[in-house]
Amino acid sequence: MRKLLQEIGRFRSNRSGNIAVIFALALLPVLSALGCAIDYSRATKVKSKLQSAVDAASVGSVARKSPGFLAAGAMTADGPIEVGVADAKAIFDGNMSG
Repeated sequence: MRKLLQEIGRFRSNRSGNIAVIFALALLPVLSALGCAIDYSRATKVKSKLQSAVDAASVGSVARKSPGFLAAGAMTADGPIEVGVADAKAIFDGNMSG
């Protein structure tokens, strides 16, 4: 144990290896920033894919040949169009698969 304490004391008093300590201390914020950048880029990619799927679902569910548009044209009173909701959900799920 005494030998270990002597080695630690010698290591602390040695000034020739300060660059290793500085590098180790500087590496922590650099790696943290790198991790944040990777997380942000992945989140942006997922957000873009979700936005694209939502856009496709909203446009596809009101197209002239869609079941929701045809059901809306056949309606005689106000109310929800369940076929359009189901069609939009199917289009969204189809774009988000994988």
